[in-house]
Amino acid sequence: MSKLALALAALTLQLLQLGEAGTIHTKKAQIATACGASDYLRSLEIAAGNAVRSALNKAIEAATTAMKIKVASARSTRETQAAGRIIAARIDEGATRARKQS
Repeated sequence: MSKLALALAALTLQLLQLGEAGTIHTKKAQIATACGASDYLRSLEIAAGNAVRSALNKAIEAATTAMKIKVASARSTRETQAAGRIIAARIDEGATRARKQS
């Protein structure tokens, strides 16, 4: 599994564990008819899809940032290279830690 795929999966699972996905359910929903149930399930589907897309976009952004840091620091002094690798490793470490907690 590539690091990007791992980061995407880990951050998606972390999103679900942190309860952001819990906001897709409307606790005040009053469903009395079959049409009402259909409409409610459709709204749940849309909200869940939006939550997953948001988590994936954040994961892609984090992976892109880590890669940019690695590339930018590669052509610098040793100290800057070390700092860049440390920062990028922290970003990668966060995804790994989230994966292990799931």
